[in-house]
Amino acid sequence: MRPASLLALTFALLLGCDRDAIYEQKSTASSIQEVWKDCDPAEISFLTARHGIQTAFENCGANPFEHFAWSPDGIYIYFQLTYIGYVMNAEEKTIYELPTELPVHNATWLANDLLVIPEGTSETRKHPRLALYNRSDESVSYVDLTDLTLPAELQPSGKTDQVLFTATAKGGERSAYRADFTAKTVEPAFPWWTGKLDTFTYTAGVDHVTWGVGETVKVAKGATGEVLHTFEDATRGTVHSNGRLVALETMGDPISTFKPKGKVDESEAGQRRHKAREEQWKEEKPHWVPSEVVPPALDFYDTQVNRRYRLSLIHGDNFQWYPGHPDYGSFVLWGLDKKQINKNVALTAMGGRILRLAEKKEMPPGIELRDSPTP
Repeated sequence: MRPASLLALTFALLLGCDRDAIYEQKSTASSIQEVWKDCDPAEISFLTARHGIQTAFENCGANPFEHFAWSPDGIYIYFQLTYIGYVMNAEEKTIYELPTELPVHNATWLANDLLVIPEGTSETRKHPRLALYNRSDESVSYVDLTDLTLPAELQPSGKTDQVLFTATAKGGERSAYRADFTAKTVEPAFPWWTGKLDTFTYTAGVDHVTWGVGETVKVAKGATGEVLHTFEDATRGTVHSNGRLVALETMGDPISTFKPKGKVDESEAGQRRHKAREEQWKEEKPHWVPSEVVPPALDFYDTQVNRRYRLSLIHGDNFQWYPGHPDYGSFVLWGLDKKQINKNVALTAMGGRILRLAEKKEMPPGIELRDSPTP
């Protein structure tokens, strides 16, 4: 099946599934907030189409997923609700619940039929563990984390029986580890690694380790620890499978949560009326609705031309390079055109769009040129 057809099929199935059976639990507070947000599916469809974005779930649904992950062939998508993990199979047109317990962070695929999920503690289990689910025979094997807590940031290692992840040692700080499901062992992920980290990704194809501490992200060679790039004003990074592009996550500029009805008059008088309506809205809005929010921002660094770009009209985080097509990226969509919309999983041809900027002196609308990384 061609990539374009596969993408269309995947998202058509995701949109067509009955979510009511899955999303049964919904708090009163979240329901009130959705009413206040006045979600308009037609508006979201227009905005996503204008930016070339496909969305996985209903545009105005609750969409309370916590994590998602695409399989290496781009056919299967894992998504997690509270205490439950699901897998969507686009070819079989099925969504099924995984036989795992208490997922506590993101899962990752080691192969098209192998998915690793971190499980938390329970009344009958004192330690967290990693569960390797084999989709082919529906079996599950485990590696216990007896000396570690809070497993997170799972990443494929390039081997089908090993996974990289972060965890906190007793009395220590969060660091990177490697679990081996054949040997049933857990050890530090990299011999050269020292220090702490807040975020972590690994790109097996080019052996690049990317980690964030505070608002600094570094990229290094996994074999040696040689630092290749350092980025300020970023919290998380993800290197493309060919090593050229680095997706960076940070925070954007504050934006007002006031949503005027109709088109805003750009004249001076119209701007004064708009400002007066916004001030009145601030006085009348519920106390739990903030006056402004700081959206997550996505930057992309091209290592060949030493340029960093920011998407100024697309807001999201938890970026992943989509494995089903080299030009595509996927992320948790926060909003578009400086408007917050209901949470969703987005898929768009991000790689090709960024690479085409290398020869441009002027940036197109919606993309800003940022500073280059620190040597």
